[in-house]
Amino acid sequence: MGLIFKDDLHDRFGTWPLAYSRYSGGELGELQAIARAVGDGDDAVFQGAWSTAADALEHEAALALAKGRRAEARELLLRASCFFSIGYRPLFGKPKMTKAIESSRQLRWSIVQRGFWVNGVDSLRDYLQQVERFTVVDRVERIACPTLIARAENDPIADTAEALFEALTCPKTLIRFGAQDGADGHCEMGNRSLLNRRVLDWLDEVFAV
Repeated sequence: MGLIFKDDLHDRFGTWPLAYSRYSGGELGELQAIARAVGDGDDAVFQGAWSTAADALEHEAALALAKGRRAEARELLLRASCFFSIGYRPLFGKPKMTKAIESSRQLRWSIVQRGFWVNGVDSLRDYLQQVERFTVVDRVERIACPTLIARAENDPIADTAEALFEALTCPKTLIRFGAQDGADGHCEMGNRSLLNRRVLDWLDEVFAV
């Protein structure tokens, strides 16, 4: 059972719009209504509920635009695009199950559905060979521009942030995000506005030099 949605994977994606609520991502009440529509449904029901909500926003945007309210229409269309995107996420790729990950819904989506799809492969072996290429281990010394490293406390993907920071020889900054800020998860999704503020402040300082 997730925070809003009953299914944990649905909840992982379904709560993302909260991180963008300041930028037309979605309001808590909207997400709760969509979660009620999904209930115990599968990925197709999840996608359908988000699409229904997005269609309603798109219709409302068309009415606003017809009355010359361009700013309102823009906000509604941004929210609709966010909703369409969220609904599609569990359906990424064409899953071909492997015994090692078939018991975990999270791993199935992360590796088989999304990982295989974005890397254009159809086996775990080919996937691992592909992702092995994405590294800076043998080229970190070639990075010369000012570099910002974000370290979210409870994001396993960020576990190597400190090591990368130490290896860099360019102008560098390490910004930590913790549970006390609600930004300790993957991509700081729990408090993206804090991430945005700190990153944009860093850019201001870099380009002011």
